[in-house]
Amino acid sequence: MDEITDWAEDVFGCAELGDARRTGRLVRMAAAAMRCPSGKISQVYDSPAERQGAYDFIESAAIDGRAIGQAMAQSTARQCAVHEWVYVPLDGTSIKLWDGTGGRKDFGAIGTYANGATGLKLNSALAVSSDGVPLGVAAQIWWSRPRKREKPRRPSYKEPLESKETKHLLACIDQVVESFSRHAPSTKCWFQMDRGCDAQYVLLRLASSGHFFTVRSQSLRRVIRGGRRTIWLKSLLRREAELGRFSLDLPKTEGRAARRATVSVRSKSVTLQLRDKRKKKLFELQTNVVLVEEDGTCVDRVNWLLLTNHPTSSYEQALSVVGGYTQRWRIEEFHKTWKTDACNVEQTQLHSAERVMRWATILAAVATRVEKLKRLARSSPDLDASVELTASELEALALLKRRRKTATEKLPDRPDIATATRWIAELGGYTGKSSGGPPGSITIARGLERLGIAAEILALQKLR
Repeated sequence: MDEITDWAEDVFGCAELGDARRTGRLVRMAAAAMRCPSGKISQVYDSPAERQGAYDFIESAAIDGRAIGQAMAQSTARQCAVHEWVYVPLDGTSIKLWDGTGGRKDFGAIGTYANGATGLKLNSALAVSSDGVPLGVAAQIWWSRPRKREKPRRPSYKEPLESKETKHLLACIDQVVESFSRHAPSTKCWFQMDRGCDAQYVLLRLASSGHFFTVRSQSLRRVIRGGRRTIWLKSLLRREAELGRFSLDLPKTEGRAARRATVSVRSKSVTLQLRDKRKKKLFELQTNVVLVEEDGTCVDRVNWLLLTNHPTSSYEQALSVVGGYTQRWRIEEFHKTWKTDACNVEQTQLHSAERVMRWATILAAVATRVEKLKRLARSSPDLDASVELTASELEALALLKRRRKTATEKLPDRPDIATATRWIAELGGYTGKSSGGPPGSITIARGLERLGIAAEILALQKLR
């Protein structure tokens, strides 16, 4: 058994699929996907027998796809058990899947009903270390919307919780909490969530979970003051004195260039007034709030209202809350690497939602390893490369680099993680400064694929 198979065994070896042979097939599929990630099964497996075995596994009615995700979540929790606490950014996304069969595939609507796009919806939770390195997928909850709106639209508050997509978000939180209680009971999670998660039942569930949370609030939140009088939350925070100012590096997004913002920080402990209009119930939630604002009038200026149960009385504590919220970007980067950049899940041509979920879950573990390597190279560049790369990968990487190095380039005997990641990215087409920044997911994934082939050939030569 080689080191990549060892990795796959660690992630999926505990999957309860009813037969040890099925679990063995899952482990072999994950190892192959790590060596050559792709949304298309036909591009991952070059052996006809392995390719057919993968299709048989994905298409088998005897396989419970949820067990694959549960195995991955358990593996992540076990990795986190050595940490006192970890960030858990949680966010929703959709997998866009083309249905060229006239509606015979059981995909649902994504986006607006008017655009006609089809695919699957899910919530993902990612475990991230205190220094921002992804550790693994802590939970995934999948669902499918109806293709067409089944009844006349009515206000959301008139719908019961059981019929809202909020129930999937609650299920994702519950899956993380249950997995950590069983496999990492001494590790505290710090959930990091965006404005789409600011709903009363989500906040109440988080507050009762026994873990930390930070949720970016909607602008219109009421807070109870003395005499049961209410006031808008943001207005109340703006009356507080500044705790301080600091510079915040904002990453590049589709609608924003990377830039540095100077922001002010205020905080206060408050009692939120939460209302269930449908049941005509009022709830009160004691929480801390951090207001982060950027001066100026630019359209994309920072204006965050963060609800948290983490202490915020001092400037340092408030900064830790803001720093934790920025780790929410890790889940967005993971989704991008998984869906389009490295694993290309959205290119899959599988014909049912269940089959897509099984294959996509395997690739989610692969995407996490790509993201982990990328982040380690940036946050802990001096670490020995062996912390993430296998011995066979390092040996093959050194051989390939010696063939590609320039006449004046001196190679270290043992590369650190940043150097090894750069060499891998160079195999995938990274050209240094002209590439526009440090190695990204696409070039790292391409390089890992070529490195995997070289490591396999090297291993075969040793067996001769």
